Amino acid sequence: MFGLPAPSPYDLRFRLFGVPVTVSPYFWLTAVLLVGFGGELSPEAALIWVACVFVSILVHEFGHALTARAFGFRPQVVLYGMGGLCASEAERQTFGQRLAVLFMGPGAQFLLLGLIVLASRPLLGLTPGVNAMIARMLLGLPAGGSLEDGLRLAQAVQRGNPAAWELYWSLFQINWLWPLINLLPIWPLDGGQIAAELLGRANPVHGKRWGHIVSMVTAGLIAAYALAQSKGQIGGNLFRILFFAYFALVNYQILQFYHQQFHRRGPDDDPEWWTRDR
Repeated sequence: MFGLPAPSPYDLRFRLFGVPVTVSPYFWLTAVLLVGFGGELSPEAALIWVACVFVSILVHEFGHALTARAFGFRPQVVLYGMGGLCASEAERQTFGQRLAVLFMGPGAQFLLLGLIVLASRPLLGLTPGVNAMIARMLLGLPAGGSLEDGLRLAQAVQRGNPAAWELYWSLFQINWLWPLINLLPIWPLDGGQIAAELLGRANPVHGKRWGHIVSMVTAGLIAAYALAQSKGQIGGNLFRILFFAYFALVNYQILQFYHQQFHRRGPDDDPEWWTRDR
């Protein structure tokens, strides 16, 4: 998300649909560490989780990559410790092309989620109503749904195929919650980049700086809310607090750089003023 990581002799490299893909060993390490924030899992369930993270993030990055290639650009996908990155010659893209490329990362995950919902009926007996219940519960909303939907869900969890349930549950969480988070206006998440593009369009001189202000405030407020919700017992909220606090800090540091550049040279109505003497 911050640029291509340095190559490593332990990288996994392959091509998919003509797009070069590199997977850093740190990607696998991060996926394994995320298992710890989801509670205790059996070794089989942990392997399923890691596989689901890999497939889901690859789908996300290929949403970017295939959209960019449709516009005639040459994308490259890297999966590494911070998640995924699609280098797609963004500097050559028009405003509309850039927005389409950014939106299609989360969009590809939502499409995958739709396939998961469709497959859940023959595999686990889950109706659209049950899937809607699960989606609401994952957002912290009342589950709602009918008594029949609740019984179907209980049967799938207690008497269904454990491996099939773990696969469904992992893929549903990752492809429902993660793209929603990714669309938050926090740079360098896709939503933050989209906000920066829109603000830059509205004000070419100061728009990108405004985007980082929005990112810093949004990330800071979410981190503060997660900390307040922990009520002194950080525990399960630790990852969420650190995740958003980190992005608030990154955007603060970028704003400090903008501030220094502004006072050193000033914008002079140049939208790229902040890049001078970098």
